[in-house]
Amino acid sequence: MRNLALCALAACALGPGGAHAASANASATQGTAQAAVVVPLKITAGTSLRFGQFANATTGGTLTIDPTGAVSTTGGMVGANTFTQTGTGRGNATFSVTGNPNAAFGVTVSTNVQLVNGVNRMAVTGFTGNVASSAAALDATGNFTLNVGATLNVAANQAIGTYSGTYVLTVVYQ
Repeated sequence: MRNLALCALAACALGPGGAHAASANASATQGTAQAAVVVPLKITAGTSLRFGQFANATTGGTLTIDPTGAVSTTGGMVGANTFTQTGTGRGNATFSVTGNPNAAFGVTVSTNVQLVNGVNRMAVTGFTGNVASSAAALDATGNFTLNVGATLNVAANQAIGTYSGTYVLTVVYQ
């Protein structure tokens, strides 16, 4: 009797013909999926940001190099741009950015940048580039030349010597 009850239950569950019939209101199709892996964004340093040579002044001031290489000064640094430069002189920094053609990318720069000579320091602030609102686009070949400028903050009676430091630029697809 028990086997008969199980067989009757299985027949009811499977319905007529032993299988579930598809609903007249159902439909199925196959979807597709895609992915594209693009060239990684890469930044390579070209020329250094060069504030050049200047005399220490009795009042503090700033020396600014803009992304085109133009120089401007304030405070005790006024006139420092007429100081005869030797070696590589003054100039903006350049970087080569490469990646996926025509792709937009953003640029950020590290904060708290210092040029150091022993215990003596000068802050570098106000980094600017030849990008609009920290965003740019690679050209049709996947290249962009990034020009960077910044402001050097010089203290009154800044200690004599050669100062150097580093900063980090980060580029990211947008």
